[in-house]
Order: sequence, then structure tokens, then C-alpha cells
Amino acid sequence: MTNLMTIHKKGSLNRGRFEKFYEEKEGYVRYWGMCDITSRDFQIFIPSDAFYAFLNCVHTRSYKNIREILKGIDMDVQRFLLDGVSPAGWSEMSESLEFYGIKESLCYSDLGGIKRVTLKPHNS
Repeated sequence: MTNLMTIHKKGSLNRGRFEKFYEEKEGYVRYWGMCDITSRDFQIFIPSDAFYAFLNCVHTRSYKNIREILKGIDMDVQRFLLDGVSPAGWSEMSESLEFYGIKESLCYSDLGGIKRVTLKPHNS
């Protein structure tokens, strides 16, 4: 069965607060848009086969396979692809929680978006 989504060499996705765009060139996909936390532009590069496999999982709602597809892909790339949050956005979230005396335990879900935030007071 051919995955029809691989035919498209560029396009956009509505994931998170801001629309994200992608364009394939020479075996890699450039995926870019504004970070959902900082509202600043950010881009990642991911091998085409992993990106299109990710798109297929999203399109068919086969989320349980996403971890296996992204295995070996840099964590910052995974986070932006799944959550729309850049490394600066993750840092900003951490700093804002720590400002209020809270340590955070952030994790992101396979479906995109922050799954949970476990808050613990600082030990003084």
C-alpha cells in the first residue's frame, strides 16, 4: 500500500498554537514555524523517511508507533515536531515555574502537547 502523503514535497500542519510548515529537499525535511511558547521562529531538519512516517501516524491516528519512528532523532527535533515547543520555549517554561519556587517535571505526549506537569516545592 502506497502512502499518498509522501507525494507532497511541501505543505503545512495545524499543530499547536501556530501553523507549522514543511518542505522536503535532498532527503531531509525542513519543518518550521513559531514556537508555541516563545512565539519566535524555529526550524528543525529531519530525515524525510522519519517525517513522512510521522505524518502517516498522525493521519491514521496510529500514535503508538511514533516513539519507534522517532527513535534516534534528536530530542529537540522530537519536541518541536510533537509539541511545537522549541528548546528556548522549554527553557522559558522551566524558568517561569522556578520563579514561583516550583520545580517542574514536564513531559510531552505522543499526541503532541504537554501531557502533564508535576509540581514539587523546592527543598530549602
